[in-house]
Amino acid sequence: MMWGITIYPIFKIIQEDFAANNRLGPGMVAAAAGILTNLIGNVYLVPRYGIIGSGVSTSVSYSLMALIMIFYYTRRYRVSAIKVLVVQRGDLETYRQLIGEWWDGLRNRSRGED
Repeated sequence: MMWGITIYPIFKIIQEDFAANNRLGPGMVAAAAGILTNLIGNVYLVPRYGIIGSGVSTSVSYSLMALIMIFYYTRRYRVSAIKVLVVQRGDLETYRQLIGEWWDGLRNRSRGED
């Protein structure tokens, strides 16, 4: 079940990117597929496996939702799925800069410099 928890943010982040660009369709398609998958999975798995079946069904539906959003994202922005899912060297530099700016802001605030 941990798989579903770790993959759901991929869906959510990409969905928010599309929504910020006024493209709600991909998120709606992914959510509808996820709901349908979860419903069918719960009907089949919960009577047989109880809460474990529910967790598996939810994880599978989250995975499908993320895969659909990755599909739309890679087509829209013409990038490979690897570039979407794997942290690149340039990403690390961006993170380093953001952390540095955040840290500088904290130090300035503690000194009373706003």
